[in-house]
Amino acid sequence: MAVGIPSLGPRAGSASDHVVNRCHDPALSVTTMNLNPLTIFQGLRLREVWGHVFSSHRASYASASDIHSLVRFILEDVKALASEQLPGMNLGLSNALSVFQVRADIWVVTKAEVPVGVVQVNQPPLGSGDPDAALSDTSLANELLDYLLRLKTFHGLHHCFGIATNYLSWRVFWLRSDETDKIAAATKIWLCS
Repeated sequence: MAVGIPSLGPRAGSASDHVVNRCHDPALSVTTMNLNPLTIFQGLRLREVWGHVFSSHRASYASASDIHSLVRFILEDVKALASEQLPGMNLGLSNALSVFQVRADIWVVTKAEVPVGVVQVNQPPLGSGDPDAALSDTSLANELLDYLLRLKTFHGLHHCFGIATNYLSWRVFWLRSDETDKIAAATKIWLCS
């Protein structure tokens, strides 16, 4: 069983690079901040239930769909680990959800299918391209901004978070406020019931 996220195998068959949707309005600014990972996710272990399936998928990949499946496996595992440590947290993942005609790759949803977060999945860059730099594209930030603004405007969320990933790199986005910045930098979670 792997600890953390296992390495990705070579790309097979496809020579296309990652695609960024350029139809979104520009983000006025993108601020980079150091983020302390929540300690509950440090022990991430891919569950044996899908260990062999995950291993065969990551051995090589040919499309964005393959990367999407791998990211989904990881998010399901993070969700399961979070649910063990925070039993009151009852979240799901939805691929098919459209929020006011905007379809992100993966929406994080409540038990009632109300979106509370978003994940945008891109392919890793071709060859020796920098996976971190691939997530620095302002069009990608614009896309996440649109999704987060929809969460705030149409669903009334005060603290909106999204993730952009190409499997090799992961970046967390959020709509800034003093309180949301504190949440993003949290190293502990208090669950009130």
